[in-house]
Amino acid sequence: MAKQAWESDKSWDQTAGAKVVAVILVIAVGWLGFGQQAIDPGPERAVRGFFDALSKPGVTSNELTDYVNGTITSRVREALALAPGGTYTVTSVDQVSRGNVRVGFTHQGEEFTSEMPVRRVSGTWKLYNPFPRVTFNGETERQSLQFQLNSATREVMFTNQTYTLVPGVHTVTPQPPSSSTPLFWEPRSTTVKVAPSALRTDVDLEPRLTATATEELIELVRDNLNTCLESEVLRPSGCPNQVTPASNADLQAPASWRISPEVPSIAYVGDSTVTQPCFLVDARLTYEYRTTAGEPTSATLRTWPNKGCVRATPDLRLTWEY
Repeated sequence: MAKQAWESDKSWDQTAGAKVVAVILVIAVGWLGFGQQAIDPGPERAVRGFFDALSKPGVTSNELTDYVNGTITSRVREALALAPGGTYTVTSVDQVSRGNVRVGFTHQGEEFTSEMPVRRVSGTWKLYNPFPRVTFNGETERQSLQFQLNSATREVMFTNQTYTLVPGVHTVTPQPPSSSTPLFWEPRSTTVKVAPSALRTDVDLEPRLTATATEELIELVRDNLNTCLESEVLRPSGCPNQVTPASNADLQAPASWRISPEVPSIAYVGDSTVTQPCFLVDARLTYEYRTTAGEPTSATLRTWPNKGCVRATPDLRLTWEY
C-alpha cells in the first residue's frame, strides 16, 4: 500500500512539474512578445528609406513602395519627374503620435521639421502620402504665368495649376509667354520650400516686373506718347491726348500739342499686374488749334496725369487709360 501511495505521489509530482514548465514557457513567450513590441523601431526605417531614395539620382516609383503608401502611381511619377535632386539628410524621427511622426531633415542647406502621417501596412510602417499637392499662385486666377521648376524636362508649368511634388527646396525659373516675347517677370524668390503634406499647399510666387522690363516698358510708353504728340488732330486714335473740339474749331486746320516738362516723369503703378503693367505719366499737356474764323486758340488738357498699360502679348500692346 505504501508503495502504491508513493507512486501516486510521484505521478502527481510529474504532472505538477509539467504544469510549472508550461506556465514558465507561456510567461517566457509572453515576455518575448512584449519585448518585441517594446523595441519596435516604429516608422524610422520608412522615413530614412524615403529620403535616402529621394537623394538617389533617377529614383523610380517602384523603389519607394517599401516606404510609401496612399499616393497613386501617376502622382508619384509626376513628383519624381519634377524632383529637385540634391541630398536629403534625416536629423530626427520622433515616436508616432496620433498617426503622425515628427521628422526633421535638411535639403539644399535648408532645415525642415514636419508632421508626417504614417500607417501600418501588413505590419510594416510606411509614410502615408508624403507628396504635397502644390498650387503656385501668380497674381490673378484669370492670368497665368509660365515657369520651369528645377530645370525639369517638362516644357512649361503654369501658375494657378496644381502639381504633385516631393518635399524639399525647389527652384523656380520664369519663362516668357512665347518665344517672341521677352521675359518680363520674376518671382520675389527663385527658391521655395515645400514641406511634406497630405494636403494641398499654396505657394505664392509674388511675381514682379524685372528691372530690365520696367526700363524697356517705360521707354515704350514714352515713345508711344511722343508719337501721339506729333499728331495734328485733337482726337488722335489710340492716344491719351484726346480732347473734344470746341464748336468753333476748324477741324481741317492742323492742331499742335505740347508737353511740360518735355521729358515727363513715367512711373510704374505698383498695384497693376505683371501681365498688364501700367505706367503713370505725370505732365501737363497744352494744345493749339484754329477757329473757323482763323484765330489761333490754346488750352490745357485737364484730364492728366494719365496711365499707359502694356498687355504682355507678342507685340506688347499698349493701351491708354484716360
